[in-house]
Amino acid sequence: MFGGPIPVKNVQNYDGSPLFGPYLGMYFNFKLSDNFCLRPEISMAIKGVEYTAGYKRDTIVETEVNGQIGWIPTFYNVHISGDMSLVYLDVPVFLSYSIAGSTTLYIGCQSSFLLGGRHPVKIRVVVGEGGFYDDHLEERDSYNNVRGYDFGICIGGSQQLTEDLSFTFYGTRSFIPLYRAGTMQSEDIDTGNLYNTYFVGSVTYLF
Repeated sequence: MFGGPIPVKNVQNYDGSPLFGPYLGMYFNFKLSDNFCLRPEISMAIKGVEYTAGYKRDTIVETEVNGQIGWIPTFYNVHISGDMSLVYLDVPVFLSYSIAGSTTLYIGCQSSFLLGGRHPVKIRVVVGEGGFYDDHLEERDSYNNVRGYDFGICIGGSQQLTEDLSFTFYGTRSFIPLYRAGTMQSEDIDTGNLYNTYFVGSVTYLF
């Protein structure tokens, strides 16, 4: 599996890398006609991403010289780094269509339930060029901001390799934002909502 939460906006100074993750599951095939089948699945998957972001803003800071307190204009830089590794129980349901004997196309929808994982975020604020004022360091755990339920559409297919083995692949895109409403929002880094988007490739064995 490759992919993770993808922002809807391309923002300068924001960079993310979706991660490869393990995927394990099983499926059931219910024949509806010679070409159509209903194919529900249940699987465990780890979805994640690593990202960095930063921005610069003007500010005013208090200073004291010879006992005199004053204010001077300056700026600060914010550096953010984070990663997430989220464990989901995925339940896709496909309608499959056999187009050429060993080749099958899928389309369907998927419900996903968050089971666990982690989402640490580190923030470092540097005033001016640094050195005069101490940097502000902060660490957060944003796991509780992630929604517990996800839902999306899936499109893919499979190619039969032997009588019992097939290679299955599909892509999925969520309709529900990754984070709970009112959390993980910033006017300084406006990525818009993030949606789980990934591709699955697997070898399946028919019992």
